[in-house]
Amino acid sequence: MKFRIEYAPATVSHLKALTPRQQTIVLDGVNSYLSMDPMVETRRRKPMRPNPLAPWELRLGNLRVYFDAVREPEPVVVVLAIGIKDRNAVRIGKTVIKPVKTLELRKAAGSVATYVGDAKKGPVIFTVKGDPVAALVRVTNADLETLSLSSNRSFLRMIARSRAAWKTTGGLSAREVRRRLSRPAKKRPPSS
Repeated sequence: MKFRIEYAPATVSHLKALTPRQQTIVLDGVNSYLSMDPMVETRRRKPMRPNPLAPWELRLGNLRVYFDAVREPEPVVVVLAIGIKDRNAVRIGKTVIKPVKTLELRKAAGSVATYVGDAKKGPVIFTVKGDPVAALVRVTNADLETLSLSSNRSFLRMIARSRAAWKTTGGLSAREVRRRLSRPAKKRPPSS
């Protein structure tokens, strides 16, 4: 399925912060790697953890393209931000996104309370041989149930199956569900 490519207006300034050669790499790369199956993970295309920026990242050497893609009502890729990676930081336009605190797990000698205090300032990523294995993040606007369910693989698979079935076969009306359960709708009292 071929996807139409669109760029958010802000990406023009992101591209202007790059060299002409880098601009060409990004524009050609977006066309080559995102016009077909942009939501399939590959060596270059990576899904990102939930974040306010974008659900997907395209890696073109040290260049980064952050995008979203939808299949309906028509297949479209929206490029939301474009940056360049420099060590652990990413520069998007004139903004530098600084790295999070990382800590090699075998060197973690502090108390949990210390790391929780650090997490109030930003995520603390624990690594093993440089690869991330766990993250400690500040929790805001969430209760224990929401946190538990949102990270439970069984629950997430169940929701994904339900969503896929709904997209494939459509949904049931409340009336149909009541009929299948032999539960008639409650009769409304006459309005006065």
